[in-house]
Amino acid sequence: MSFEGYVAGILSPLVVIFLIKTLLFKFRASIAPLPPRPKPHFIIGNLFDMTGDVKENCKKYHEWCKELESDVLYLNVLGTSIIILDSYEASSELLDNRSSIYSGRPKMPMINELMGWDFGFGFMDYGDTW
Repeated sequence: MSFEGYVAGILSPLVVIFLIKTLLFKFRASIAPLPPRPKPHFIIGNLFDMTGDVKENCKKYHEWCKELESDVLYLNVLGTSIIILDSYEASSELLDNRSSIYSGRPKMPMINELMGWDFGFGFMDYGDTW
């Protein structure tokens, strides 16, 4: 097989995977209502809007919150969703008052359902039994 055949054999699946991931991301993004966000770049999202300096990032997030007139921001960095809370009131409302909604353990079907270890304190989801 020639070099071009190898390149085509490698690039074709990568292009297909990229297109599927892009379509799924757009479909998933249209389902859930998300907080306002600054304009993202194609594929990389807001990656270049974030610097290595934490203080600069905090100032930039605060400016975006003022521009978008919201205490809650949504950023997407390489497919990872990030929610930024700018004020104490928004943080208190979401993390204290609604903690039962956002608290919990990751879903582990192998351990909880198949092996039946859902009785273990470390594997229990947040709720009455916990």
